[in-house]
Amino acid sequence: LGGQELAARLSLPVMRRQLSIAQRVALLADADDRALGSLASLQASAGQLVEARSTCEAMLETDPHRVSAWRLLAHVALRDGDQPAAGHAIQTALDLDPTPDERAAVLMERALLRLDAGDFAAGLEDLTEAQALHTQVKNDDGAARAGLRRALLELAAGQREEGVRSLLRVLPTLDALGLQPLAATARHYLALVALHIGDDEGAAAHLDTAETLWDAAGDSLGLARVAGLRGVLAMLHGDLDEARRQFEEAALAREPAGRPRWSALLLEGRAILAARRGEPVMARQRLAQADALAGGLPVADVQGLQRTKLALESGVDPTPDVSLRGRLLAGLDLNVPPPRYPTLVLGPQARWFEVTGERVDLSRRGAPRRILLALAQAPEGLDIHGVVEAGWPGEALHPEAGRARAYTAVRSLRRFGLQDVLVTGDDGYRLDAVIQRG
Repeated sequence: LGGQELAARLSLPVMRRQLSIAQRVALLADADDRALGSLASLQASAGQLVEARSTCEAMLETDPHRVSAWRLLAHVALRDGDQPAAGHAIQTALDLDPTPDERAAVLMERALLRLDAGDFAAGLEDLTEAQALHTQVKNDDGAARAGLRRALLELAAGQREEGVRSLLRVLPTLDALGLQPLAATARHYLALVALHIGDDEGAAAHLDTAETLWDAAGDSLGLARVAGLRGVLAMLHGDLDEARRQFEEAALAREPAGRPRWSALLLEGRAILAARRGEPVMARQRLAQADALAGGLPVADVQGLQRTKLALESGVDPTPDVSLRGRLLAGLDLNVPPPRYPTLVLGPQARWFEVTGERVDLSRRGAPRRILLALAQAPEGLDIHGVVEAGWPGEALHPEAGRARAYTAVRSLRRFGLQDVLVTGDDGYRLDAVIQRG
């Protein structure tokens, strides 16, 4: 395999599941020059922005008139927060007399640049033209991508009704083209809008569909975003233990640097949850982490963080309203009951366990069984390296592959019935239960 054939193979869901993003980057780095565009895109997605710039520059050394290289360079610069470099790359690409498809792709990057500058109207004009150009040359895939980005820009501009209508218009096309991750993104934003207007049932339905699509695509970051919004839903309905579990699941996947909006919002949600659980020190720590990312956030999110900070300091939301943030902060003064610890009955060598009286057989599940036994023997819990060593003792695993295996094993144990017992903290995993030997 080589060049574009290798790049296409590595984008398949099965390869996304089996190989970490760092491993896929390493494989493409050894491919021939035909794969440089795919390598630069993947490096940017992984947050390897210095390497992505270098790859783009290598493309330009062989062909300085290559529009796709200048577009990718603009994309990388935008991820890196270098707006002047992005603007230069975009203008250079447009001056090279690009084809309609190429011009549309460049305009989609310019729309992001204008979004960063707060010029929503100009950004929407770029996306409208990009969608029309793709449609003109019968590029349905490109037109759908431009339509989705237009919908998201409308939401970012505060045009909620227009954004929702645009999402609903583009969804059938995304589904028909098999663009599962993009269709999941659309539903995720519809779920977020539903939460903002108080339609919690609709939000849950959209999240269920988004989870199915992202799971089929092997997208761990997408699944983490679903878990984050499910944590918000649980907190809104007063189930703080479930909210904690979902937020911890969401924290397993790290968002690449450059556009940290979801990372910051997740930390804000975890701060509010800690405050509602009567853990003020943890709440302040989480919010400080979110505040450290504020430089990459839209103005509305920065203002929202400040509102949350005031609420956590005083115990009362200073500007109560029916918005999503207002609904979450309204529970700060709840009397939180002390935590209840479930009882975990563990069989010899963790060959089976019981939590609710129903026995689960792990005798044929080697790695999960060994991990559960190690956790039971470690009252303070295990970090990710300890989980890998317990599950696959003596195996020389690539760090990324080991982490991926560990995350899968932990999710399996939770599905088997330990969702109320196996918890995630900043230092790793532990069993939050009274353990009895069977």
